[in-house]
Amino acid sequence: NNTLSGNSACNNNNNGIYLSNNCTNITISGNIANDNEVGMYIYDCHYNIITGNTANKNLDREGIVLDGSSNNIISGNTIDGNEVGIFIYDALNNTIIGNTISNNNVSGIHIDEDSDYNEFTENSIKNNNIGLNIAGLNDNNLVYKNFFLNNGQHAFDAGTSNKWNNTVIGNYWDNHTSPDVNDDGIVDKHYNITGSAGSIDYLPIAEDGVPSITINSPDPGEVFYSTAPYFNVIITDDYLDKRWYTIDGGLNNHTFTD
Repeated sequence: NNTLSGNSACNNNNNGIYLSNNCTNITISGNIANDNEVGMYIYDCHYNIITGNTANKNLDREGIVLDGSSNNIISGNTIDGNEVGIFIYDALNNTIIGNTISNNNVSGIHIDEDSDYNEFTENSIKNNNIGLNIAGLNDNNLVYKNFFLNNGQHAFDAGTSNKWNNTVIGNYWDNHTSPDVNDDGIVDKHYNITGSAGSIDYLPIAEDGVPSITINSPDPGEVFYSTAPYFNVIITDDYLDKRWYTIDGGLNNHTFTD
């Protein structure tokens, strides 16, 4: 149970951060791995957490590589301006969640041979040449609740039995957001994934507009003295991707005094 955090690993001719030889239970967090050949290379390592790191402008190759590594979690990282954002090879049962993957020259995520049963969810995949590319000999990967925005091509699948939605929800595709006649938050037409696999997102996320917000209490104009008010708010939206609160319609801070 070791932690590697708070380091700057930049401008190296090879890897910024490199793990190998069956490393397990290591948390890699809060590091900057920019301007290397590869930002972070994880080889033959299992049950590790790679979270909250920055891997940008590794222009020769990749931001993060998983090679022969299984049961890892890659979460909350910023991966921008590389050749490939995340490269996955011969890797099983990894979870890729909540990352921002943008402006990568070849692809945001590339899944190469023999990479099965990986899960990709809640990632923002934008402004890449290809958003998510599944090459051949990969099967049973699950892709859902990701946001594909302004990619040259959102997705490609040449694998087998990969799923682009779970039983509840698929992905948001910015070129496929309607119609949603019954307003259930799911586009009424399936989204076809390019590639020989013939994959389909059966539950693509609809653009459902501004959420309905009801303030139950306090009442408008109600005056409070020494005790701060308790706010009871109901927000109705099929699938929330952001949350914030404001009392004046803006993004301003307010200080209340007696």
